[in-house]
Amino acid sequence: MFLNLPEEEAERRMKKRWAIMNIWAPIDKPVKKDPLAFCDYRSIDENDFRTVVANLPPPGAGEYGNVSKNLSHKPRAEYSSNGDVAAKYEVTNMAYNPNQRWFYASDMTPEEAWVFKIFDSKMDGRARCAVHSSFPLKGQDDNSDPRTSIEVRCFVFWDDEDSQ
Repeated sequence: MFLNLPEEEAERRMKKRWAIMNIWAPIDKPVKKDPLAFCDYRSIDENDFRTVVANLPPPGAGEYGNVSKNLSHKPRAEYSSNGDVAAKYEVTNMAYNPNQRWFYASDMTPEEAWVFKIFDSKMDGRARCAVHSSFPLKGQDDNSDPRTSIEVRCFVFWDDEDSQ
């Protein structure tokens, strides 16, 4: 949130419930390769989650070689491989667990879309995120055209609900 809002507003917003929602849809043609899959949250062990610090390169660096590395935490919005200050943020990855149950929609078309929650600050037992990833379909033609899709993320704020 600190990458998108002034620090004072982000601090204020984080005191109440907030979430990040995602809309994902194929464009141009049906998905035949590397579809988007979702893990049933009820099958996830909390110990499977891993925090990763995503580091954006300093302005003008021109490359993303250090994005999403497991690096130690530094002060908010501060990372540098060459002395320049750049943005960073935390994301969560998930380790493999054979108890996880994954689902996907086959041959998803541009007329269809996934709408899902990436993060929810509310900690009351509900699913706080929709764990998702693409994966290679068994028997897919690796030489076929890649999947084309669009993704839109937005913040959602509840001024009348606390985070806890």
